[in-house]
Amino acid sequence: MKIKYILLLILPFMLSASCSEWTEPRPVEFPGVHPWEKDPDAWAEYTAALREYRTTPHNIIYVRLKNSPESFSSEKYSLRCIADSVDIVSLANSQNISQNDVADLPLMKEKGIRVLYQFDYASRSGEFADMAALEAALDEAIVAVARYGLDGWSFTGIYKWGDKVSQDAAALIFDKLNSAKDAAQLLVFEGNPQFVTEKDRRKLDYTVLDTEGIQRTGTIATMASSAVGSGILAKKLLLTASVGTFILDNGKEADAVGQMAELLLSSGQYAGLAVYNVEDDYYSPDGNYLQLRAAIQMLNR
Repeated sequence: MKIKYILLLILPFMLSASCSEWTEPRPVEFPGVHPWEKDPDAWAEYTAALREYRTTPHNIIYVRLKNSPESFSSEKYSLRCIADSVDIVSLANSQNISQNDVADLPLMKEKGIRVLYQFDYASRSGEFADMAALEAALDEAIVAVARYGLDGWSFTGIYKWGDKVSQDAAALIFDKLNSAKDAAQLLVFEGNPQFVTEKDRRKLDYTVLDTEGIQRTGTIATMASSAVGSGILAKKLLLTASVGTFILDNGKEADAVGQMAELLLSSGQYAGLAVYNVEDDYYSPDGNYLQLRAAIQMLNR
C-alpha cells in the first residue's frame, strides 16, 4: 500500500521532466569481459577438463557449420559460439575462411574442438569433370589446412552405381587427403558410404551417414545396419539429423535432432550424432543451440 502511495507522489515529477531527457539516445559502453580474462585460472581448469573429456568414451558430436564470411549479421556463423561439448566442426564454407574464423581457431584448440576443412564434392562435381581441376582443388584444400592449422578434412560425394567418373573422383579424393593427413588429423566422409571403395572406407576416421532427410526410425536403423555391413565399424559411424526437420515418433512429428539422439541411445553401438544446419538452432547468446544442447545432455547422461 505504501509503495503505491509513493509512486503516486513521484509520478507528477516524472511527467514534468523534459521529454528530450527521456528519449535522447546516449552512447553507453559495456566493456565485454571474457571468462579467460575474468578468472584465468578457472578458465584454464575448465578447458583442461574439456580436453580431458574428449579422451573419455562418449558419444561424438559432429556439426556442419556455415562458417562466417568477412562480415556477417549474426554470431550463429561464428566458431566461438559453438557449444563447448561439440567434438568436431566441419566448415561448410571452407573456400572462404575469414579473419573471423581465423581469430576463433585458437579458442577451438584450447577447448579441444577439432575443426575440419570440408571438401564438398557432392555439390561441386560439375566443376570437376576434369580430373586435373579436381586435383588442383584438392591441393588448395591441403594447403589451406596447413596454413590455418586445421585438424583435417571432411569430404562429400554422391554414389552413382557404375559411374566411372565418380569412382575415379572418390579414389583421387581419398588418396590425396589420406596421404596428406598426419597421425593427429582426421579424414571424414559425409554421405552414402558406397561412394568410397570398401578398402578406403575402412580407413576413414568417421563416416557421417546421410540420414538427415529420413523420417522413419526403421529406415534409419536399416541404413545404419547396411553401412556396418559394408565394412564400416559401428564405432566410427555417425548418424545425421538436420535442424528444422522431423522424425515420426508413434505417427507424430518430433524434432529430428532429439529423436536421433534417442535412437543412438537405444542402439548403443554407433559413434554418435552429426547435426546439419546447426546455425538454425541459434537463438541468442543466453540460449543458443537449444536442440543441440538438449541432444548432447541426453547422449551423455
